[in-house]
Amino acid sequence: MKNDFALPQRIGTKQMARISFLAVIGFVLEMINFPLPIFPGFLKFDFSSLPSLIGGMLMGPLPAVFIELIKNLLKVIVQSETIGIGEVSNFICGISLAVPAAVIYRKMKGYKGFIIGGITGVIMLTVVASLSNYFFVIPAYAFAFGGMEAIIGLASKVNGNIHDLKTIIMLAIIPFNIIKGSATVLAGAVIYRHLPIFEKEK
Repeated sequence: MKNDFALPQRIGTKQMARISFLAVIGFVLEMINFPLPIFPGFLKFDFSSLPSLIGGMLMGPLPAVFIELIKNLLKVIVQSETIGIGEVSNFICGISLAVPAAVIYRKMKGYKGFIIGGITGVIMLTVVASLSNYFFVIPAYAFAFGGMEAIIGLASKVNGNIHDLKTIIMLAIIPFNIIKGSATVLAGAVIYRHLPIFEKEK
């Protein structure tokens, strides 16, 4: 039985080049980020998970993990403004989107499989981002950058209904990741339609 989580037995230069290239593209996209006015400023929108989503579809779930890992290691080395906390969060969220999508796509080839996999990935991203932010990411930010009250205060400036960690999750983390994940999948769907390597599977 084929193991979808295993890398090919022989990883050629072309395969390694793809993983590295997609990781660098992801790194560049991560650097091109911007806040959305309706969310706290510490939530930055970018398309940095798009390369791992595409890479996962092409090569499998584990290469998608490697793409996310290399991308975030590059970010830590070159420019980390969060002492690594943001990069850990980005890695967790990136693989939670790309890995489920890739698993489903490997079982259900074609555009339909891409869409179903993408929707599943967005759901998983939203769940995992909510849990990781509640139990690790936001508490880590609070410990490193002035306490939980400072984080809550920053968030409440944008949305007055935010008054504690739970409301940050409900009113900021969940909707932000639904929007970001959905935008990434939609962008991936457009690329899918035009990427020659997918043509035989349409």
